[in-house]
Amino acid sequence: MIHRTTTSASEAASAVARNDELPAYYATLLRRLSSACGESSSALRTLGVTSATSGEGVSTIAANLAMSAAERRRVVLVDANTMNPSQAHLFGVARSPGLQEAFHSSLATHDCVQETPLKNLWVLPAGRAQRFNPHLDRQEVERLVESLQERFDLVIFDLPPAEEFSSCLMLAPALQGVLFVVEAARARTDVVVQAKRRLDESQTTVLGAVLNKNDA
Repeated sequence: MIHRTTTSASEAASAVARNDELPAYYATLLRRLSSACGESSSALRTLGVTSATSGEGVSTIAANLAMSAAERRRVVLVDANTMNPSQAHLFGVARSPGLQEAFHSSLATHDCVQETPLKNLWVLPAGRAQRFNPHLDRQEVERLVESLQERFDLVIFDLPPAEEFSSCLMLAPALQGVLFVVEAARARTDVVVQAKRRLDESQTTVLGAVLNKNDA
């Protein structure tokens, strides 16, 4: 069962993308990320978006990437930032059932996926607010990702900050790679370097980085 919502497509889109230049920017970013995975434009099947610390714009960037990709492919956006979720609110869907229920209840993954008003775009919301089970193993994560790939052309994870939550390092290695977001005005070099080191040590592939909120 895929849950439906009554929020309009225009409301959902305008809540995220507010700049006329953004669609072209995110389309270009997707092409570059896909090129990092292979020659085909569809080489990118699973992607995470993360940062070193909270508040650097990860959720907005993940949402815009998902909307851009949905113009041509079936996309599911997974809100894995369970302690600070936002995608359910952005797209006007119920917060639960979601990712937590997919991992920790008898519900199948597809029973937790919710349809947005936008064509080709679905959301797997965070679910109930709690930290991930520290004993969640790599195989469980891989099974969830694989089940989503069976139904969707592209799976995008809105990940928690790599430097603040270990759940990022539990989820990211199961993906083809991550986009690392750095906010220009607040990023501390030592924190960014440490977060990148943690991603490398977890065997996560960093496909690229974006400097967010850069007014220069």
